[in-house]
Amino acid sequence: MKLLVILLGSVAGIGSFVVASALATKYQAEIMTLAVSAGTLGPFAYVILTALAIIVAPLGFGFLIPVAAQAFGPLIAALYSILGWTIGSVVVWFLMRRYAKVYVQDTKVVTYITQLEKAASPTRWYITILLLRVALPVDVLSYALGLGSSISFRPYLVTTIVGVTPFAILSSYAAVGPLEEQLLVGVSAAILFLGGIVYVAKRVA
Repeated sequence: MKLLVILLGSVAGIGSFVVASALATKYQAEIMTLAVSAGTLGPFAYVILTALAIIVAPLGFGFLIPVAAQAFGPLIAALYSILGWTIGSVVVWFLMRRYAKVYVQDTKVVTYITQLEKAASPTRWYITILLLRVALPVDVLSYALGLGSSISFRPYLVTTIVGVTPFAILSSYAAVGPLEEQLLVGVSAAILFLGGIVYVAKRVA
């Protein structure tokens, strides 16, 4: 049942991305006009929203990527996405370390992350985090690392930036590309996400 819910959520995510891309393309002129009139407020608002999507995990503003890609161009939109996701991840890391970690140390997920880190060398652990960054949602892994890992701030920051960069670039360019590219990126992301969830679920069951 849980897997079905995740699968349906993935399909809904792909659908919302494709629909948002189509609408953003259709209203490209209007979006660019609004972006110009908003000035620096537009990029600032987008970065804040993407950060909030990480901090408040149930929120999902992925549908804004196509709008940002049309408003700022795909490369700049990708950079703004990376900045927002990184800020959100850093805030989560700080909050979990400072206020929540002491209360959840005995949960299965936290225990698994802790054991996985202890069993690996620092280099191997950082590589594992990079792979998980690619496979799992940014918010989910940020909370997990903040609660279960002893990783220090600098490697956490670097692995976050490097890990979120591929999806930020691919999704931004796909948003202004043909439907086939949007579906390819969406399905690929969903497959990675499902694979990551199943892998972690089996380890903490």
